[in-house]
Amino acid sequence: TGVQTCALPILSRYFPISAGRGSGAVVDDATLLGAPIRLETGARWVAVENPTSTSVSSAAARDAQPVSPQLGEVNSTSSQRDVIVVPNVGAKDATDWVLTGGAKLVGDGWLRLTDASPMQLGIARYERDLPVGAGVTIQFLYRVTRADGPPADGIVAFLWDPSLGPFAAGYGGGSLGYARYCTSGLRGAIFGVAVDTFGTFGSSEPTCKVDTVRRTPNAVSVRGPGHEATGYELIATSPRRKALSTSPGTSTAISVTIKLFADRTLSVDTRDDSETVASQDINRLPLFSSGDRLPTIARFGIAGATGGLFATHDVRDVTVRIGTE
Repeated sequence: TGVQTCALPILSRYFPISAGRGSGAVVDDATLLGAPIRLETGARWVAVENPTSTSVSSAAARDAQPVSPQLGEVNSTSSQRDVIVVPNVGAKDATDWVLTGGAKLVGDGWLRLTDASPMQLGIARYERDLPVGAGVTIQFLYRVTRADGPPADGIVAFLWDPSLGPFAAGYGGGSLGYARYCTSGLRGAIFGVAVDTFGTFGSSEPTCKVDTVRRTPNAVSVRGPGHEATGYELIATSPRRKALSTSPGTSTAISVTIKLFADRTLSVDTRDDSETVASQDINRLPLFSSGDRLPTIARFGIAGATGGLFATHDVRDVTVRIGTE
């Protein structure tokens, strides 16, 4: 209970991989550089090899200033290359998160991207550069609460290239703030992985083609890179084996793990509480063509959207790690 200060030797072989499941979890330092570690309940820790052996007294730890991870100093060949961790968006120290549209914290660690009302677009983005050349792992819990009609439209987790200009979202509705739907898509988009509850993200509609729209509801859908009026092509759509939120007023929560590997392939696993084994929805999908440029620096975001039909879309425990091990 409360804030505790600890001498570093106690935790010198560990670093946090998540800010935990509660909105009050705090992690001030994940660098093993000798900065103070301030803890509240809820943080998870994993052991690392060859940790820094710096020793600090409790008093020094309490009085010192925390040191932020140095993103530019990551060694992509190191066994510790995943020590850069994006804090949970609900953590007290998550000052680099920007919430726009209808996105808001609603308690118990949940971030609400949309309410159950029409034409909503809520986005949470992490405004720090992440080195993704060695791969990246994105994990979160997603909860959808159905209104009267089919649960629409869904959520999308994405990476974007900040070198191409300030953040600018794509179209809402079935485009989920990523694809373009006859207008402009997400500026500098690298990839978008959607839990596509209504099925439009995995159809032709979000890129404004003239062929017949064919929806695939309750699916995991992946779209590739794009910039403003070009790109965002559908790469894969994989129906989930279990439906989400099957009747009005009910909620379903699933865990989502997305891995972008250094060989430019992508895997996506989802699982709900009743499934003992994760559903491997996407397995080592080639994500980029030979002509696509894969930036080594990217930023992360997650968006939820509704259209004429709607649902409540929430996420929790949003965590990004550098590396895929």
